[in-house]
Amino acid sequence: MALSLTPELEQFVIERIASGQYKTRGEVVIAALQLLKASQSHSSNPVSILERMGGKPKFLLHQGNRARRDQRRQLLAEQLHQRYRESH
Repeated sequence: MALSLTPELEQFVIERIASGQYKTRGEVVIAALQLLKASQSHSSNPVSILERMGGKPKFLLHQGNRARRDQRRQLLAEQLHQRYRESH
């Protein structure tokens, strides 16, 4: 596949390769397309920061009377502390 880039984008690709971040022009293009794909999938299926961190907001919202903010915060804190203890 042949691509035509603007001079600014071509310079950006050259700088990424010169920095050692990427080895080839193809790697830069692949990384850019992967970012584009990820950003479009996030916009069509929004995920909260909590979900990206592995949290379960749906679980938190359906815990009986845990609809109150302070109770949700406490449950979340307990879950994050548990995850931290398991990872260290």
